[in-house]
Amino acid sequence: IIAVKIWGFYEIYLTIATHVRYFLLMTPEAKIALVAGLFSLSFMLNLPMGMLRVRAGNFGMKLFYIHAAIPVIYYGRLFSGLDFRYIPVFIAAAVLGQIWGGRMGL
Repeated sequence: IIAVKIWGFYEIYLTIATHVRYFLLMTPEAKIALVAGLFSLSFMLNLPMGMLRVRAGNFGMKLFYIHAAIPVIYYGRLFSGLDFRYIPVFIAAAVLGQIWGGRMGL
């Protein structure tokens, strides 16, 4: 069982390393397109969460709606090969999505 767990971790590591290598070989235009695509994904995932957050009555559900899209954004950034320098960009997109979704409040 330990060997299987280590092998699974090694596969994930190889997958991430491969994506990072591809990102380093990308042209600047392709990098900008990738960052813009993940920015808009982060923004659009947080729009409905912001709408639900405004209508949530208790504090626990509000925290859930705020943090629900984080795993998708994290794995999107991780598997695309983007490094930690782009995290503030995606945090800004998530905050903007939450604010605009809350103001839309359908």
